[in-house]
Formats: sequence, C-alpha cells, structure tokens
Amino acid sequence: MKFKSIFIVFNIVIAFSFLFFFLMPIVILGLDHFLQFASNYWVAFLLFIILLIIFNTYFIINWKFFRLLENEDWYGLITYLENKIYTQNRISKKSVKILINTYLCTSNTEGIKKLALFLKRRKPRFISEFSIQFSIPYLLADSPEESEAFFKKLLEDKNLQHKDWIRWDYGLILMQQKKKAEAITAFSSLLFPDVDAIIFLLALYMLNSLCYDNPRLTNTIDLAKKEFMEQHSLDQLIEKIEKDKNNIQIISLRSSIQEAFKWVYPEAKEFFLTKKTENNTN
Repeated sequence: MKFKSIFIVFNIVIAFSFLFFFLMPIVILGLDHFLQFASNYWVAFLLFIILLIIFNTYFIINWKFFRLLENEDWYGLITYLENKIYTQNRISKKSVKILINTYLCTSNTEGIKKLALFLKRRKPRFISEFSIQFSIPYLLADSPEESEAFFKKLLEDKNLQHKDWIRWDYGLILMQQKKKAEAITAFSSLLFPDVDAIIFLLALYMLNSLCYDNPRLTNTIDLAKKEFMEQHSLDQLIEKIEKDKNNIQIISLRSSIQEAFKWVYPEAKEFFLTKKTENNTN
C-alpha cells in the first residue's frame, strides 16, 4: 500500500474511533447525559485533538522524505538529506544514519568521507557512534597510508563505540602494508575473553597467517584455537552471525568469516558448501 493511502486510512480510522467514543453516549444515554459526559472528559478530547495535530504535522513536514523512501529514489533521497544536513544544519542521528546507508546503497564512498569530515566539526560524537560505517571507505581505499592514519586517530577517541571492530580494521590495514609486527600487536590485543567471539576468531585467524614462520607464536595460536573451540560451537557462532547479519562489517567480511570458520571447525566446510548449494537452488 502506498504511503499516501496509509496516511489517509490511518486518519479515517482515528477519526471514526474518536467519533464512536465521544458520540456513542448520545445514543445510549441521551443528549443530557452526553453533555455531562463531555464536560467530564473535555481534557481527554482536547488531548486527543492535540496529539492528532502533532502526528499529522510531523508526517506533512516529512512528506517528501517518506515519498522518496517509498519510491526508492536513492539519489533524490541523498539530495534531500544533504540539503537538510549541510545547508539547513539540521543534524539528527536518524538523518545521518539514513544518509550513510543510502550512500552505501549507491556505493558512494566519497559521500561517506565527506560526511565524516563535516561531522568532525559539527557533531563529532556521531563519528564515534557510526564508526563502523565511516570506516568502510578507508577499508576500500587505494591509499593504505591514509587509511592507517584514519584508524589510528579513531582509536584515540576515548568514547569510541565498536572499538574492537575498529582495532581489527586497523590491524588489517597494517597487514596490507606488510607492517607485520604492528599488525600482530593490533590483532593480539583482541584475544581477550570480553571481546566479541566473531572478532576474536577473525583476529586469531589473521594471526595464524602472520605467524606461520614463528613456532612459539604458532603454538600459542593453536592453544587459543583449541580453547575457542571448547567455548564456542559452530552452531552458536552461525546463530550469532544471523543475529548480526545487518552489521556492515559482517556483510563485507563474510568471505573471511567463512574461511575462519573452516579453519577452526572441520565440519564448517561442508556446512557452507551446503548453504551455497541451497542458495543457488533457490
């Protein structure tokens, strides 16, 4: 159903409910009792009218936004939100989140970087809050030095959210630059019990590929791998992946996650092969 139709139907239902509640006493009790009823409940009547006006005003003000969303006009939505944030300086968490997601839908990584630079000056707390989304352009960038500087600066923020994911991203960028010792330090800092299981596994998997020529570290990794298997079953991790399937990191690293699963759990290879076959069949 179109947004306009939903809006009209909603108002009709609300109006009918209102009339039924306030006019039914006339039918049941008569006009005299209705006047007494109305005098007792006039505050409820007024409150209802005020709430209805507020609701309709909100939707009328945001009518263009809802229509763009309904029509999946992503480029029109980007223009609308950019004007709202950059020109009108109306910066809200909802607007920032939707703009980032729309940039991702249209593969506009430069738009994400531009938004991050703007928010650093105006609303720096949003950089921390949406740190995973703002990291995507730097994970895909051709300039690893710029990406390293971005993640290093981000990790200095004491209020940073998703710090473990950002630290893993930082380790990956260091690894891409062949800064082996620094990458090992970054990934090793994630091998603690309170770290998310998926991040822990990915860090361990990356360390295994970095330390293949170091017997002492290889033994340590093998022990950590064994302990991880004892604490987490494959089914538990797959269930966790399903719960976090909207996490942009999970989406972008799905291939690496599958390889890490296969490295730890022998049965994972057959599981992912089965899932792939099912998807192709569907």
